[in-house]
Amino acid sequence: MTLGGLYTEIEGEIGHIDGTTKGNTTIQIICDGALKESFSLAWDSGIQRCKIDVTNVNTLKIVVPNNNGQPDTYYGFGDVKIR
Repeated sequence: MTLGGLYTEIEGEIGHIDGTTKGNTTIQIICDGALKESFSLAWDSGIQRCKIDVTNVNTLKIVVPNNNGQPDTYYGFGDVKIR
């Protein structure tokens, strides 16, 4: 995602999607090619709030580990605000 340095913060929720494969994962937030944040998530831990500083960030990438092109586990994002 191209942010172009126009934003300062992304805030939202991350959680396991009910009824999908049970498994734990770590979601990585990559800003301008460097690891900015990582969130370790367990399938049974409930929703986590997250806030990420994206001041002066040009490109944002969210990385979820996968297996042969398919996610090992399924997680979703909600109530996301980019400011």
